[in-house]
Amino acid sequence: MKHSLCLAVWAFLVPPWCNLVWGQTPVASLAPVILNDARDTYPLGAEVEQLDDPGGVLTIAEVSSGAASARFRPHTSESFNLGLAESVSWFRFRLHNSSAQNVEWILEVSNPRLNNVSLYVFRSDSTARVWRSGNSVPYDEWPVDFRNPAFAFRLRQNMETTCYLRVDNRGASRFNVGLYTERAFHRHALRIEIAWGFFYGAVVCLLLHNAVLMVALRDRTYFYCFVLILSFLFYQASMNGTAFQWFWPSSTWWADRSIIFFYGMTFFFGLIFSRSFLELHKQRSTADKLIVGLMIVCLTIAIGALGSHLAANFAAHVLATLGPFIMAAIAAHCWASGYKPARVMMLAWLTYSLGSFYTVLATMRILPQTISTEYAIPLGFTLTLLLFALALADRIRTVELEYKAMLNRTVEERTRELTVAREDIKKLAELMPICSSCKKIRDDKGYWNQLESYLLKHTDLVFSHSICPDCAKELYPEHYRDM
Repeated sequence: MKHSLCLAVWAFLVPPWCNLVWGQTPVASLAPVILNDARDTYPLGAEVEQLDDPGGVLTIAEVSSGAASARFRPHTSESFNLGLAESVSWFRFRLHNSSAQNVEWILEVSNPRLNNVSLYVFRSDSTARVWRSGNSVPYDEWPVDFRNPAFAFRLRQNMETTCYLRVDNRGASRFNVGLYTERAFHRHALRIEIAWGFFYGAVVCLLLHNAVLMVALRDRTYFYCFVLILSFLFYQASMNGTAFQWFWPSSTWWADRSIIFFYGMTFFFGLIFSRSFLELHKQRSTADKLIVGLMIVCLTIAIGALGSHLAANFAAHVLATLGPFIMAAIAAHCWASGYKPARVMMLAWLTYSLGSFYTVLATMRILPQTISTEYAIPLGFTLTLLLFALALADRIRTVELEYKAMLNRTVEERTRELTVAREDIKKLAELMPICSSCKKIRDDKGYWNQLESYLLKHTDLVFSHSICPDCAKELYPEHYRDM
């Protein structure tokens, strides 16, 4: 009780920066993480204490040795999830280097979308060294050249220290914290880069494939699919930090907003592609009006991300939950109406809906933060793009079958016409009885027909009547000379 009262009086009377300069001993209630030569990787979760800081008003001096230090509570999960909100949290953990040598350690926070991430490591003289990262810090100023916020620091042999991690973010805050030796971190980073390299390679190949078909077939549906894949490529590059690392490393404002912007545009072009694929724009049905409404929502989210980022983020999560199910239902209705290519479209949207719903459940803290929840969106949407390509191939196959069926019907009709004509010609080729005087022809039923009547009936000939000179001389002698 006396100790707590003294801390409260000290925090009130002494300015916060004095704690760092004069070296107050940080409070350490948890057992330290023992670092030894037997392991090179330490995932941190249950070894950490957490303190929520609404408004972000606390300083490192207050959380390390002031009254706020007593409000830390054990973090019971292996992963960290602050929900979908504007939040500031402090995390405290202790490290003890039991190795016989000085070791360089790298602490990684596995979410490149966090706005501000700061690490405070106390030295032996009780002063703190601080590093800052996150997409509100220009990438060139990050302590470690890696897509995720990472911090490198050295622990001397048999040294024990207390570390404070401050996370300030607007939006979904899901991450894991891992501690690596320098060599282990390079292996870990290489595995991540190789995995993302395969992913980007597959998406780029799919993009080029659609580009070739778009140019060759001149079909607007392939153009919509091409733009859809391109938007998804930028969205995913923004999501995993590649875009901030390579494309706009100095634009912190755009790095924070590009994720939701490209998500809205990706969903927008996905709706345009589906609308064109299902040919709903020709029907002006209720389903088409519903898709147009969703397209307006997507544009609103994309534009809103440039302003109220948190509101657009929340709206994007609602769209990710409901939108794919609505599109799957519309595709199912088109399939039931007889449009067979819609079956693959329905499967594609169901695949994406499962991945997005799984991610939303993790964001809402219903599911824990795992590798599956972290990569559900990229894997789910990549499978969706592959199914879109399969749907386009199925549509081409369906059109080809319909064309062959139409061609077969045309051939059958022409064959029947030729058969009838051949029979008529066969009749004409037979020996026909003809009157030697009036030139009438007797048919197979015994009736005598005028020559032109018989030919009109059995051929496609059309007659125009005139009179020859001999008949004119015989029949109209009085007019023959004038003629």
